[in-house]
Amino acid sequence: MERIIETFGITYFNQNRDGTVFVNSDAVYSFSYLLMMLQSNLHNPQVIEKMTLPQYSKLSFGMNGSADAEFPPSFLE
Repeated sequence: MERIIETFGITYFNQNRDGTVFVNSDAVYSFSYLLMMLQSNLHNPQVIEKMTLPQYSKLSFGMNGSADAEFPPSFLE
């Protein structure tokens, strides 16, 4: 799974350098894992306490290379 997501991150970043919110392929990789975590949290019936948008935003802090290059709130929503 890790190699698939890593390859996806590299390919996505290389094909979308202009107009993307990601600063590098590592940011795509990290955000992809965050999306899988959100998907599992929201749709797994065994999870009682669902993740909120503020919790999700907090988890994404620092994923886009630096504090100066955080994901825009509209992107996270």
